[in-house]
Amino acid sequence: MVQRIDKELLLKRSEHNDKELSTLKEIALHQYDIEKIENLDVYCRDLEILLLQNNQISKIENLHKLKCLKYLNLALNNITKIENLEGCESLEKLDFTVNFIEDVTCVQSLKNNIHLKELYLVGNPCTRIEGYREYVINTLPQLKVLDGKEILKSERIIAKQDIEEIISDMPEIVSSYDDDDDDEEDVDITNLTIEERQERLNKATKYTPKSRLEAAREMAALKEAQNPKKEKKKVKKQKPLYSPDGTKILQRNEGKYPFQFTNTDKLLILEVFITKYLETSLIDVDVHPTWIRVTIKGKDLILTLEDEVYCDDKNVTCERSKCSGTLMITMVKVNKSQDGEFYLDKNLTEENTETEYEKPVDIHDEKRKLYELKRMHEKKEEEKRKEEIENKKKSKLGRRYAKFLDLEPEKNEKIDLANIYENSKKNRFNHLKKDTTSYAANGIQLKEMLPTDIEPSEDFIDDPDVPPLC
Repeated sequence: MVQRIDKELLLKRSEHNDKELSTLKEIALHQYDIEKIENLDVYCRDLEILLLQNNQISKIENLHKLKCLKYLNLALNNITKIENLEGCESLEKLDFTVNFIEDVTCVQSLKNNIHLKELYLVGNPCTRIEGYREYVINTLPQLKVLDGKEILKSERIIAKQDIEEIISDMPEIVSSYDDDDDDEEDVDITNLTIEERQERLNKATKYTPKSRLEAAREMAALKEAQNPKKEKKKVKKQKPLYSPDGTKILQRNEGKYPFQFTNTDKLLILEVFITKYLETSLIDVDVHPTWIRVTIKGKDLILTLEDEVYCDDKNVTCERSKCSGTLMITMVKVNKSQDGEFYLDKNLTEENTETEYEKPVDIHDEKRKLYELKRMHEKKEEEKRKEEIENKKKSKLGRRYAKFLDLEPEKNEKIDLANIYENSKKNRFNHLKKDTTSYAANGIQLKEMLPTDIEPSEDFIDDPDVPPLC
């Protein structure tokens, strides 16, 4: 069986990246007897390193969308021409070791790969042409290493001086791998016995791309004949969707994903909180009038809906956030009258079709209104929170000044900062007013006078030259 580059193989070889193909940077697909490059531009557009050595690839194709590719290894394949790599803008290293490249002039297709620094063509027929190295150095001035050897400045000068002579002396290339010249007839190996297949493999043949490909196919068929494997398909046991009596949907969350419902007058919004690194192709949504199923990586999230919804494409939208990865499913509710009856079940006339319930719902407009309401609510909450913080700061400041002035207000008492001094003066002498009598040592009752109650005598003269008492 021929191995193809399909999604199953890519997922198998991307275990180091948690089987997420959209963010995959490196993948090794060597020694799989792959015959064609495919599907990499569909699933793995961010690849930087691609290892395809020791396969049966005969043509470079389907790589023009890999803009981030830096290293491509195609050693030990059946490639006869360098082509279709102009779109790989970031390419820095190319390895074509031991292939069937005969025409050295095909390196001209790499002129636009300005970031290319290393090129390996060891083991190809083109390396036996006289002046091969000088031709490649002059054609690709961006190169720094060719066949593992650093390119010196003197080599560049010599290559530039002798390029005209090298091109004139270069022989005309005629492909020696033309399949039409083969005298052997194609044999259906499926009708051969195991002994006959082994004899064909041991028979000496000309080393060409076709012979190498046929040998690989015969080897794979021989292994399959000697060790037949019965493919055991794992059938997933399907859990029941309905209850035993068939009246209710059995809700479940196999992946244990958090979710949240938002219910408005016209819309029902379900948000499923998924990691942003999960590939969107692994998510499937199935909406029904009274329930919904979201399948994520083969695990079901089945929920019943509070209201009946439309399940056609016009009234259901699925969106995913690029920042958080959250999946938002917006559904339009089925129109109801004030009595709770569905409009779909009523025989409406033309006079009744212009009611506001019958107008089609613009999902994006409704969501815009919902976001505006949320923003207004959040703004009010923020203003309320700021006001509470300011009040706490003022209250804390007033209590700090009150403590400094020996004023001890009650817990719920508000402090008037404008008259805080008068309040503190009253509080300071409040304990003296409670008990105005005192007694001397000889038992004579004394009356303690407050500073505010002392009146100066008639003979008192306030001389400003007299210093104050300490």
